[in-house]
Amino acid sequence: MVLAILLLLLMIYMIYVSARSLVKNHQGDLNIVWYFFSLSVTATALLGMLAIQIGAIDKAGQSHGKAGDILAAILTFFIDLKSDVVLAAALISLVLVPQILTYLLSGLFGCAKNLFFVEGSVAFFVWFVVKSFAVASGVGIAFAIVGMVNGWPHAELAVGLALIAVCLFLLVFAFSFLSFYRNTVGWVRGVKEATPAIVIAFAQKVRRFMIRNKQPA
Repeated sequence: MVLAILLLLLMIYMIYVSARSLVKNHQGDLNIVWYFFSLSVTATALLGMLAIQIGAIDKAGQSHGKAGDILAAILTFFIDLKSDVVLAAALISLVLVPQILTYLLSGLFGCAKNLFFVEGSVAFFVWFVVKSFAVASGVGIAFAIVGMVNGWPHAELAVGLALIAVCLFLLVFAFSFLSFYRNTVGWVRGVKEATPAIVIAFAQKVRRFMIRNKQPA
């Protein structure tokens, strides 16, 4: 029990530290993450209570019947983080990889075309991952609380608190990942400004070669 409480307090502190880094310049980001989290907590808690009332979940926390199967499928969908990350990566790859290949192949003939939606694709990936972790955190916490309140055998107080702490770590990751992305954007811009002139000149030379036969729009 003591270990579970200490772990919970540690996660709360880590959330404070990771979220605080967004307060100065990205308060809108902070609001969005908290909204996804709050929405998932509220929706899962209401759905769990409804499922108990209609018998889709029994006193042991086990799902029953078609309604129970649907509920289990919904919960699994929202906490399947691996599939979410793979899906997000696949979607941006579908947008960017063909463009990169097209640029390289067309560049051999001197008619390369600039890439589109690069920053937008990266932002989409980041927000898709952040949303997934924030929602999974809220779902897990709400379900743990519902289990503790209803006295489910696998949701004793110590176990429930430990589960909540683990779910809070997902929220820590969401804030940290988003903060890393925001800081990286500024870092990349700084690197561009600090790039030696000879490197910039070489890059421009390569680009001129890739578009040497490109006709004016």
